[in-house]
Amino acid sequence: MRNKIYFAVFLSLCVLFVPLAAQQVTDAQKAEIEKTLTEAYKEIVAGLNNMDIGLILKYISEDFQERVESGTMSIGTTKEWMAGYLNGRYSRMSRQNYVQDILKIHILSPDIAYVVQAGGISYIVGGKHGGAGLIMTHIWKKEQSGWKIIHIHESKW
Repeated sequence: MRNKIYFAVFLSLCVLFVPLAAQQVTDAQKAEIEKTLTEAYKEIVAGLNNMDIGLILKYISEDFQERVESGTMSIGTTKEWMAGYLNGRYSRMSRQNYVQDILKIHILSPDIAYVVQAGGISYIVGGKHGGAGLIMTHIWKKEQSGWKIIHIHESKW
């Protein structure tokens, strides 16, 4: 009976702690992920400022699922949908400038991270100037082709 109890305790501990141990991120992994995602955001900001869809889509996963913005949610979206959205947006603009003030990278596992960035955006649409504060949260997944965004949430004010 005692052996069964020990075995049950051992099995419970394995079920609880082995998955957690498998997801631990080393300091070296954290540093590499932070470096990779920081470089990715430099390209994304350049893409936003140059209205270069390719620089943005480079980091959108083929498994991209949704984009949430200021009370609207586009569920079941795809990378192709995102390309169409950006094309439509940029076809009306003559200029856009995004200044990133904050970039915080939160690493959840060796292959999942979320990033919060905040800044301000200004643009010209139809000859009219506009702008807003902008906070974006992106969920990143490490895929065979590199780190890719699988979810976007944007809030403007």
